[in-house]
Amino acid sequence: MQGEEREAIRDLIRGYEKDADPFRFKSAGWCAWPIYRFRIALRLLAHTGGDRYGEPSEENTPGIPRMMKELADALPYQLFGLWRASRGHTLVMGKSGQGWRRDLVGGRMYDMSFDFLEEALDGFTLSESCTSKQRGNPYPSIFDEYAYPYRFVSQMRHLRPGTTLEDELLADFSGWLRKSEFAASYGVPAVLTRRGLVTRFLADMHYWRLIFKVIRPRLFLLVCSYGQEAPVAAARSLGIPVWELQHGMISEYHFGYSYGEEARTHADALPLPERIITFGRFFSDALLSCGYWTEAQVPPLGFPRLAHFKGEYQRKRRGELTVLVSTQWTLEDEYFDFISRSLELFPEGVKLIAKPHPRSLPRSISRLETLSSERFEVVDRSVSFYDSVGGVDIHCAAYSTTLFETVGLGLPTVIIGLPGWENVAVLQEKGSAELVKSPQDLAELVRKSLEIPGFYDDWRSRSGDSEGYFFEPYHVESARAMFSQAY
Repeated sequence: MQGEEREAIRDLIRGYEKDADPFRFKSAGWCAWPIYRFRIALRLLAHTGGDRYGEPSEENTPGIPRMMKELADALPYQLFGLWRASRGHTLVMGKSGQGWRRDLVGGRMYDMSFDFLEEALDGFTLSESCTSKQRGNPYPSIFDEYAYPYRFVSQMRHLRPGTTLEDELLADFSGWLRKSEFAASYGVPAVLTRRGLVTRFLADMHYWRLIFKVIRPRLFLLVCSYGQEAPVAAARSLGIPVWELQHGMISEYHFGYSYGEEARTHADALPLPERIITFGRFFSDALLSCGYWTEAQVPPLGFPRLAHFKGEYQRKRRGELTVLVSTQWTLEDEYFDFISRSLELFPEGVKLIAKPHPRSLPRSISRLETLSSERFEVVDRSVSFYDSVGGVDIHCAAYSTTLFETVGLGLPTVIIGLPGWENVAVLQEKGSAELVKSPQDLAELVRKSLEIPGFYDDWRSRSGDSEGYFFEPYHVESARAMFSQAY
């Protein structure tokens, strides 16, 4: 996605918020616009950049037999979670967002961020019961498998003959879109609709209201609010505080966060978290620049996951030089071409490792594996990034929070100039990372690291110098004090 296309999409969304009236489209008092806004943005990105920007296929939704089996398998864990709730143990209810965010660290199942906050979250309970069946996960969980069959039944109550709320919104949006400057430059996608979004939102919201009424958590803490609008609306409708932990890249271009100032007047109707807790001042400032968050709503806490591993990361280069490339699921073709060309240009004594994004499709991973050799390896996507990065010398990616994380670890970091790299340009501006526009540029950096005395060590020291600009020092006492405000 080129910069001008991304800007056109951004202006399109914000222009509609300013000039049209999407906030009249409400269900049960909550505005459905955030759901459509994010899905439509993905559709427009797909239109200009190919299917790689489409959402994961809905064909993965389980059928009725599989639903019933999952319900039976999960029942013991759900009953244990309910027992804890009934005895007053559940103080905080967390939701990991998507199962692919979980990974293995040193043989134990970790849930992205929650495990590293456990000292600050007394009585914490995960909501996804499937996680309790994973090896090494210590948390009881509650009821998420019931969402599928509940939606299947309850959707029937919300379907109405004739025009639906979704039809109205999409017709209104697409009618305005056809007259926009974006349409003049790039055309209009043939299909904008996402069938069943309103009924799915209503069914999920009512399901989560039932769950929240049973367990009455003191705080609903999640790591990804966009795509989770239904449980957020359910919790807020019952007066339960909703906070979000930063889980990935936050920038003013991210459609999950970049509402314009006009949306602030409708904040009470938007199913958004009341707070987003960030890794550091840089990310809080990015949220503030979007115009609809206040200072108190975006407090920096630090990055407990990084703090946990920082003391364990002790890599000193010796002998063979190892380069890790973290891929992005929206740029699978570009990464494949970049990696295959880099392998041809790298000198002897260099090994390249690819870490697929957790959302990478199996076919994309299989294509990378066709390049496997003594000099190239593809890491399983379920393996922790931190387990992968422990033995490497240089880390590369186009745009990803992992770039900030390796800067925090003091590891030489490279921004690959593929579409979207501007979102992490601040790392280059601060001297924390190098920017390469081609495999030739990366091969030259690798050559200097091997051949020029002191080059690698100087680069490594520069990567670590600016850590404080991006990450607040994490202290469990500060985290405990922050979360206690919600109780």
